[in-house]
Amino acid sequence: MPDSIELRFKGVPAPGGLTIGYDTLNEAVLLTWNPLDTSLIDGFNVYRALKGENFSLITTTPLPETAKGFINHSVKIDTTYEYRVVARNKAGEESRLVDIEADTVVTVSRSEVITTIEWGTTGTINDTASVGDTVGIVVGYSNPTRVIRKVLWYIGEYTGELAIPVKEKTDSSLSGNDTLNYRWDTHGSKLVTVRIFDDGGVEWMQRFLIKVLDYVQPVKAGSE
Repeated sequence: MPDSIELRFKGVPAPGGLTIGYDTLNEAVLLTWNPLDTSLIDGFNVYRALKGENFSLITTTPLPETAKGFINHSVKIDTTYEYRVVARNKAGEESRLVDIEADTVVTVSRSEVITTIEWGTTGTINDTASVGDTVGIVVGYSNPTRVIRKVLWYIGEYTGELAIPVKEKTDSSLSGNDTLNYRWDTHGSKLVTVRIFDDGGVEWMQRFLIKVLDYVQPVKAGSE
């Protein structure tokens, strides 16, 4: 062939693998995507739309060509958003928006990230027990948006990561319960600490005070 072949411009490559997560604690949308050949692009732009409406640009300046993620803080709660990420070249040309895969997220209020903890005891009378009695401290826990991952129990004051828990439970649900059975050989006010960690690594802690006496008079049936 006596002459060279010039390939027609095929457009700016489109990033793939877009995934979206929602951080309920910080009320932020987290986007990630697969990287592209940096020799072919000059950066990325992020577009957002309310569900069923037109997309608009939300990045004021393009993200660098090495970017693989973006955090969108300017969101309203109880809203459904769609996102698309496009690449751009040095001439400012972008991937065709209509060819880009979209992902959807629903935002929720920060208040919905709270892990609630309820507790009760067995083997006590008004949270008071005798020396040598086995006391059961029961906790129920729930979080409407984040999975509970771990429950740790401590006897006495919890002072830091070097403290050794007397019991540990792993979980993978939005709600559950756990029981610590323990007995004391001395009297006094005994502190029990439970630490609960959710899927975002956020810690929720509750403390219970159990009074241990040398002897507790049993409550007779029919007495007040």
